[in-house]
Amino acid sequence: MPYNSEHSCRLKSPDSITVIGSREQEHNGKAYRIIFGTPKRGSEAKSVEQAYRYPVNTWTASEARAHCTAHNGISFEPAESDTVDDVAEKLKKAIGR
Repeated sequence: MPYNSEHSCRLKSPDSITVIGSREQEHNGKAYRIIFGTPKRGSEAKSVEQAYRYPVNTWTASEARAHCTAHNGISFEPAESDTVDDVAEKLKKAIGR
């Protein structure tokens, strides 16, 4: 599900993790949030990263996607945006142009 103010990178299925918290980290001077938790079954790990969240005011979608890919993300969702250009682009896609 896209968020309005954050791009989202999934590292592990939410069904496999019991989320216990989040923390902020930086990459190249840009802060992002790490969602982490404990595996629900079959693992000795105490804590694993489940997802990353990138604020749109400092991360472009392409920067966040590249970071997600570099960290073996299994899916990426850019932030939902409601700018005039974004709405126009969605309309073009919807009518097949």
